[in-house]
Amino acid sequence: VDSGMIKMFSDDRRIVVDSAIIRNGKFTLNGSMDLPEQRLFQITPGIWSFLAFVEPGRLKFTVDTTNAQHSGVMGHGGYALIWAIDEEGSTLSDVYNKYMKETKLKYYTSMLSSLSASLDTSKNNDTKKNIAVKIDSIVNTAYNTQRFWIEKYISQHPSSPASAFLLADYYTQKRDLSLDYVQSMLAKLSGDAKRSVYYTQLAAAAHNMENRKKDATASDFSL
Repeated sequence: VDSGMIKMFSDDRRIVVDSAIIRNGKFTLNGSMDLPEQRLFQITPGIWSFLAFVEPGRLKFTVDTTNAQHSGVMGHGGYALIWAIDEEGSTLSDVYNKYMKETKLKYYTSMLSSLSASLDTSKNNDTKKNIAVKIDSIVNTAYNTQRFWIEKYISQHPSSPASAFLLADYYTQKRDLSLDYVQSMLAKLSGDAKRSVYYTQLAAAAHNMENRKKDATASDFSL
């Protein structure tokens, strides 16, 4: 990218917290980070977006636009999500890559994508039912594999920000986690993990789940 602009968003991916002009293929963003976080970046023109881990230290991102997920027409309101990111120098990225590899998430995602495509094109009801059963089975296997990996990692690294990140990432994917499970996992976190934005997000989610329980006492409010 020879010229344009790069923007970095807040942890909730809603607000642009920093930006820089790209000149002759180079740019600089200055700031401070207390703990590692995954941030959304956007490059214009073209609206290329990607997620990368940011933390203190020297980081190197290699961003490949091949196989980016396009939506609409670039330059006419469209955008592209880039998934092929190689990152060096980030401990959080290293943990996440290990997690992705050992849980075989890319393999499961590829299988689900293929089966979903078959489900959309099939006109035979029996075939559709069989495909749906396979999809449910793969989804359950993938979720269970993720859960076991995360639980083991948290037991070994309760104070790591990566523990809070992985748990929050899992919660985002699987919204039907019980309140008891979320609270029990939060209770295992300590140190920097509890100081992370991901712990705060999960604690808020648990609080909301508790408020929605039947017969729970409503918080004070005005109308």
